[in-house]
Amino acid sequence: MHLKIMLLSAAVLAASLSLSAKVKVKSGDISSLKGTTELNVRYDYSNMTVTTKNKSEQEFVDKKKTELNEKEAGTGDKWAASWVTDRDSRFASQFKEEFEKQCKIKLVDNPAAKYTLVVHTTHTETGYNIGISRRNAYIVVPQKVIFDFWDKKVL
Repeated sequence: MHLKIMLLSAAVLAASLSLSAKVKVKSGDISSLKGTTELNVRYDYSNMTVTTKNKSEQEFVDKKKTELNEKEAGTGDKWAASWVTDRDSRFASQFKEEFEKQCKIKLVDNPAAKYTLVVHTTHTETGYNIGISRRNAYIVVPQKVIFDFWDKKVL
């Protein structure tokens, strides 16, 4: 059973993700999940860095919040709150939608599900578009921790 889980993890660990929630399997095969109709999903943003300068998330949020509040009082506080709530309301829902479409497996909030998918984002690039130059936003999810599958019966 552990070998099956390792093979499954290896197949799915190679997926690359972006904030627009495109899921692409670079190598391996998710056919090991055949017959699986749902995966519990959990998102982990611990120890995340932000921007090309690799600032800690707290440093990034504090600086951005201060800059926005200096321009117009309260806007930085509002932005900081959105920084956290957008994870569930925008990004996680986009990831879920794309994953379900491509993998044909429903992502649910159900700890009793046979497998749990842990999406651990370690870096976020916010991207920009200034007319003459642009960089797409993306997230980094290390291969070792993209998908943490375990069989509840083994634990």
